[in-house]
Amino acid sequence: MKFSDTLAGFMEMRGVSAPELARVLNVTPHAVNHWLRGDTRPTAARLELIAVALGIDAAFLLGPPPSAGLVVNQPSDNFSQTPEELAWLHLWRRLDNKQREKITAFIELLVPELNGN
Repeated sequence: MKFSDTLAGFMEMRGVSAPELARVLNVTPHAVNHWLRGDTRPTAARLELIAVALGIDAAFLLGPPPSAGLVVNQPSDNFSQTPEELAWLHLWRRLDNKQREKITAFIELLVPELNGN
């Protein structure tokens, strides 16, 4: 199965449009449409972000399409994340502790109620 078909299947299953995926990935909708038509493929780094945005393992994007009976973990109804939130979480996990501390301090400055002020 082609990558473009697999990507389209997961996007449909998750209810994510090409413009939505483009916004989350910080690429143009034109780039996503190229992937969906099979004209180009995303880089390995972008492929991982696509997987995070769709809430799947990146290996699924290289394997059979969703119609092949793959079980994909769905976010629970009471704690589901948007594709953008999942992308942020993925980036957060790549940071070391010092970087996380700096970002946390910055966010606490922006949102004082997080710090009990």
